[in-house]
Amino acid sequence: MDGNRLKMTRQSLHFPIEEIAPIVGEVDVMTWHGWESGSQPVPKYVEQRLFEMTEWRRETIKTYVISFKEGESKGYEIFPILWYDNFEDFSREEGIPGTYFHVWQSVIAEVMMVFPEKLALVPFDREDYLKFLNGRTPTAETRNEWFHRAADHVLP
Repeated sequence: MDGNRLKMTRQSLHFPIEEIAPIVGEVDVMTWHGWESGSQPVPKYVEQRLFEMTEWRRETIKTYVISFKEGESKGYEIFPILWYDNFEDFSREEGIPGTYFHVWQSVIAEVMMVFPEKLALVPFDREDYLKFLNGRTPTAETRNEWFHRAADHVLP
């Protein structure tokens, strides 16, 4: 991977250098700049981590597109999609590494470009979610239950 491809990949994943350097490269910003400028070679482990992130992004987008097309064939017109506007809330999501926050945002941006009239964003509301839990332990299932309840308020 050359510096231009590194920069393009980073930008497509919606990562600022200040965040991707320590997360993916485990380096400082200056080292990452050196990789992008081509003055230093991009290590294989960085290339591998970015490949994993881009594959996760591609598969997640594919899953959304398939589910939207299946929904359209059943007559659904609007599809709710969960939106996290901060790392803290996203990092508590079950089954997705917190380091994928920007990757998740890039997925939502891409899906919204493909289906702009079909999506209803459901912003994650931590306070409402905690009320919904009512002392229960947060799990992927409880977040999904909350999401469907919250989506009912967003859908027309």
